[in-house]
Amino acid sequence: MENKLISVIISLYNKEQWIASTIQSVLDQTYQNFELIIVNDGSTDRSLEVASNFKDERIKIYSIDNGGVSHARNYGISKSKGNYIAFLDADDTWFKTHLEQLVEVSKNYNADVTCDKYTSGKINNEGTKTIKKIDNLLEYLSKSIFPFHLCSTLIRSAFIKKHNLLLEESLSIGEDINFLLKINQYTSFYLLDTYGLFYNREDDKGAMNFIGATYRKLPHFFKGVNLKLNKEKQVYKSRFLKNEYYKIAFQNRPIKFTKEEWQENIVKPDMPIASKIVHLFIRFVPEFIINTLKKIKPY
Repeated sequence: MENKLISVIISLYNKEQWIASTIQSVLDQTYQNFELIIVNDGSTDRSLEVASNFKDERIKIYSIDNGGVSHARNYGISKSKGNYIAFLDADDTWFKTHLEQLVEVSKNYNADVTCDKYTSGKINNEGTKTIKKIDNLLEYLSKSIFPFHLCSTLIRSAFIKKHNLLLEESLSIGEDINFLLKINQYTSFYLLDTYGLFYNREDDKGAMNFIGATYRKLPHFFKGVNLKLNKEKQVYKSRFLKNEYYKIAFQNRPIKFTKEEWQENIVKPDMPIASKIVHLFIRFVPEFIINTLKKIKPY
């Protein structure tokens, strides 16, 4: 087993209920050669106080003005000293062998990026722990399959520096997929078929659950991504964007429809007319019809 330093980066913003268990899951790793960089992104609750209660010389806490998760992660990268970078959201946790098993895969396959699976429920981590090489992440995304999460990946620092890879700070939603697509321009992902990340869906203010006062727009998933798309990949991209376009229609259902939403989600998007009609259908059709259709073919 290699014993190279891993820089674990946690972006922290108003997660006082969760951050203690998140930090503890890092400290409990079977792989212990890490530095834990916590970037307090202008929290207004007790998050910083809770994090500061941990006394471990490997923990480094930086407080910055609120600039969003991508800015905080990029700041964490700038402060990192490890041979590897690993991200972790402040309300999620790792299973104990997460780092150890990914370092081993990286060594055995000479891989720049390794990953394992994530779950939001009870799991059985017994198995063969086979490795799947994912050359084209877009193919999976086009089928609404997300085989791994940014926070279940391990990335060589030298790879990040070589390709000047940073997260898009203008994105508040979809920044993780955007970053993974950037990575996929240069390398494949080596996916270990076991679980490493528990993805918390209980946080009502989490990006996946929170319904705010304004509508969601289709994220710029491909901003800064220079994919050389053949005809097949163009089809994958179109399918992925169409599925995400339908998802935001469903997410926006609790929000009053406005002229601004009409402009941003119907007029502006470069989507086929048929897809825009489906979007409006999902946005306004009675919920029992949506639930019936989802049983037939979930989108």
